[in-house]
Amino acid sequence: MGYATPIYAPGQVAYRLSEDCGCDRPEDAQVEDRLAGDSSLRWIGGGLAELGLVAGGPVDPEAARALMDGRDWRTGEQLVARKKELDPRGKVVARVLVDAVSESAAAVGMTVAEFLGRPAPAKRFARAERGILREGEAHLLPLADAERLAAAAGLDLDDLYGAETVAEARSWTGHHVDVGLRGVDITLDLPKSISAAYGLAGAALAGRIEEDWLASVSEAVRALEEWAAYGMAGHHGDGRQAERVATSGLIGWTTLHRSARPVDGSPGDPHLHVHVNIAHLAKCVDGKWRTIAGGGEDLHRYAHLINEIAEGRLRARLIEGYGARFERSGSTGAWELAGVDEGLREAFSRRHRQVIDLVGEGATRERQKTAARRSAEAKEDAGPDTPREAWRTRAAAELGGEGAVDAMVAAALPGPDGSAPPLSAGGGPRMPGPADIVERIWDAAHGLTASRKTVSHTHVMAAVARTLPPVDAATGRAGGRSPRGGRARGAADRLQPRPPHPPAAVHPHHGRGRGADRHRVRHGRARPARGPADRRRRRDDARLRRGRQLHRRPALRLQRRAARRRDAAADRRSCG
Repeated sequence: MGYATPIYAPGQVAYRLSEDCGCDRPEDAQVEDRLAGDSSLRWIGGGLAELGLVAGGPVDPEAARALMDGRDWRTGEQLVARKKELDPRGKVVARVLVDAVSESAAAVGMTVAEFLGRPAPAKRFARAERGILREGEAHLLPLADAERLAAAAGLDLDDLYGAETVAEARSWTGHHVDVGLRGVDITLDLPKSISAAYGLAGAALAGRIEEDWLASVSEAVRALEEWAAYGMAGHHGDGRQAERVATSGLIGWTTLHRSARPVDGSPGDPHLHVHVNIAHLAKCVDGKWRTIAGGGEDLHRYAHLINEIAEGRLRARLIEGYGARFERSGSTGAWELAGVDEGLREAFSRRHRQVIDLVGEGATRERQKTAARRSAEAKEDAGPDTPREAWRTRAAAELGGEGAVDAMVAAALPGPDGSAPPLSAGGGPRMPGPADIVERIWDAAHGLTASRKTVSHTHVMAAVARTLPPVDAATGRAGGRSPRGGRARGAADRLQPRPPHPPAAVHPHHGRGRGADRHRVRHGRARPARGPADRRRRRDDARLRRGRQLHRRPALRLQRRAARRRDAAADRRSCG
């Protein structure tokens, strides 16, 4: 299952140029255990020609760093502006001031808006409250905003935070840091049966499978370019919508990895996967360079679909070139390479089991990634044959000898002449009919709506791509091509009408933003679901209403002292 990781910091870029971004630990600097001696970094994307680069060529790390910074690697020219924010050291903890203002307003029987007196500080206070609800104590307030709020409320920041803290924040008020999105890492992986056969195959065969996998990934990225390689021109927001502008294509590089992280000090299991690192810029048809994919949102949206397309294209290549056959797993629904022992697949899934043991079944991907980072072991700088030797030793112990390992690989990948004995009757998977696809993707227990209230067109496309085996158009048997995801896209369009009484509705994707044109079903009727910003605002407002009483508590000592000072000052003025 593909997933996307945003790249913000320069260290994340360096991590993905080390050829050892093993999915878990950026602090590792050793080179990955590779099965081939050449570089695993290759340029990818249709926009490379704009910068004098060639897709498929080896990556120059300095050029890659420049592109992730939004610069032309040849001249150093800044192609897209970097987003900058005030240095966190120039901010103060928002909760201290918010609580003080709230308590001061409650002490005189007024709302915060009435107490502050003017719309501008009241609006800024409401933003700070929403930030606290989202981030808690971690939400920070720029010192300049804090000073304006404190002045409107008659409070002294030195009393609230301490004179030393305020002075330190003031010294950083003119310093800004780069917080813009540099790029997105889309990770594409394969079922364990393919990785196992690849890891146990001879070096020449493994090398050809690698090339086929990279070619499949390139096809999937070309499909991604059709959907996400666009810029936005004009203002977006305040009731206005920016216009989409076509570009010359994506710009990035791939990092090929062959193994998972080590477990218990032994080499990691076979795990053939690719990191597609896309820079957050492209040249538009009007000649201007812009950021892409609606702020990178669409790269996240299509990650799962692109993985399904790449995997499907590799299945077709394995069937056509190696005589492979595929069977659908009854437990996961994935297409597994027939002939690869199921027990061996489990034995080669130690890293996955390690993570699941930490977080439990059904954990979110974010929780799994967090557990993976915490439990990761560093990869050892071993020779190219070391992992394969370890894999074959373990496989021989599982299957009963080296001969059994070779026989299993030969049965799974017999070659185009089909010289190996048939694995089963029936000749492999056939193209399912529309009714079969509908039944599978809308299955209440395991289908799209089993764990979702809303379903996008992208979800349906990915589900259809996962359902379809590669089928030859002439014979109706597995093995045909599906260029650029066209079959999945067309089938998804035909299957959009909802089955009777669905738990979710399908929407076509027309615009930008992860929540665009999404629909939700309630009581059997579909209604538009607002975008992410609207949902966050409604959620925050509801929390705020429920939490108002927290600001109506008896005045804290700090705020009581501020109120007494204010009253004493008023008495002095009246006496004077």
